[in-house]
Amino acid sequence: MKYSIPSAHISKHRPLLKTSKVGDLLTSISHLLRNISDTPRVEAELLLANILKKNRLWLYTHPEAEISHNDLNSLTKHVIRRMNHEPLAYILGEKYFWKYKFTVNKDTLIPRPETELIVEEAISWHKKLKTTAPRILDLGTGSGNIAITLAKEIKSALIYALDISKEAIKTAKHNADVLNVSTVNFIVSNWFDSIDNNATFDIIVSNPPYITSEEMNVLSEDIKNFEPKRALTGGADGLVPLRKIISQINTHLKKPGIFLAEIGAAQGPTAKEIAIQHLGPSYQIDIVKDLSGLSRLLKVIS
Repeated sequence: MKYSIPSAHISKHRPLLKTSKVGDLLTSISHLLRNISDTPRVEAELLLANILKKNRLWLYTHPEAEISHNDLNSLTKHVIRRMNHEPLAYILGEKYFWKYKFTVNKDTLIPRPETELIVEEAISWHKKLKTTAPRILDLGTGSGNIAITLAKEIKSALIYALDISKEAIKTAKHNADVLNVSTVNFIVSNWFDSIDNNATFDIIVSNPPYITSEEMNVLSEDIKNFEPKRALTGGADGLVPLRKIISQINTHLKKPGIFLAEIGAAQGPTAKEIAIQHLGPSYQIDIVKDLSGLSRLLKVIS
């Protein structure tokens, strides 16, 4: 069953939430979200905690506490947005990635846990080579989650973070300010277009759009109707952006250097073949799998 309840349908005569007690509200919201979310109780807690500016533990220790009329109105609006499939991260305005909290909005893709594998591999490479002041390039930075996390974890790094969206760059700069990161240069650019032809980097990372045109048609409403399509759509086979990036890796990747790009679970063989065709036998080209055994990253070492 799909819900679509305009705000106009909620009135003081027939309120969506018929209680103001914390414990009862959690039960009620969980019930309303049962067909929307796989974790309705967790989402209920996050929504209520966000409105009250409390942590989730407080909710459990104060089940009889009553929230104000204004807070109840705000909570109701949030619940309606979620019932209409708007992603929880956009409603809360934030999403954790690695161990840091990032502001997210309709102009940025919501960071996923699987993307943390890029950070893990980049840090591992840096520790292996022990490069002093490594230069890192992040293509399609979005909210800045990868670039800023690498800046926090590799203190000596000088990072350039690019995105075609001015709005996304604005959000990324905000996240850098909040997280006290000053070593990332944010640039509006369509992939390498704003990068000097002579510029080279020790590490190049990217989470490019890689969803196929066919897959776009069957995405969940949460993703398809709310997240920026430009950050999702990778063309007919999902690998059009990757081809464009790979075509310039030889120009911009130092030797030794590493390039890491997130890919779809079924794209490993094709992504590897694309890299081999463009870069040749002098590069080490591998597919990195996640803990579930799914193809997750294309890894290229020069």
